[in-house]
Amino acid sequence: MKGQSAAEYLSTYTWAAIILIIMLGILLQLGVFNITNYVQPTATVVGFNSFHVDRFIVHSGGALELELSNLLEEQITINQIWADGAPLSDISPSLPLNLSSGSNVTLYANSSLSGNTGATYEAQITILFDVERGTTGHLDSGLLRDVYQPD
Repeated sequence: MKGQSAAEYLSTYTWAAIILIIMLGILLQLGVFNITNYVQPTATVVGFNSFHVDRFIVHSGGALELELSNLLEEQITINQIWADGAPLSDISPSLPLNLSSGSNVTLYANSSLSGNTGATYEAQITILFDVERGTTGHLDSGLLRDVYQPD
């Protein structure tokens, strides 16, 4: 009698266990348990001593919008900007660009950065600038992290 009830138990509940395992597998494949599907990444800026990045957007095709503020107590001239080691092109307003203390500017440019819309990127931005009082060749850099925006 015990053997028969054990066999009935296994035949009844094994199917339920198999169905449960299949359902969990399907949910895992759909990404239901992947928390990154529900949490939006936060745009972050790390670094930069002479500038404050007020806002930045990188589009999936490589177009870049960068709003910078001068944190130094004197006027500077921005001469060149690189993204991940490659110079930005078609910068507007054009360089060299004078930026007085505390003022800001929004730059529009094309960069070598590109990726799928919604994919996360991390870009090293380097700025070459001169200070009004004659010192030249200053470099400031920082890291931007966010997701690519649609073109």
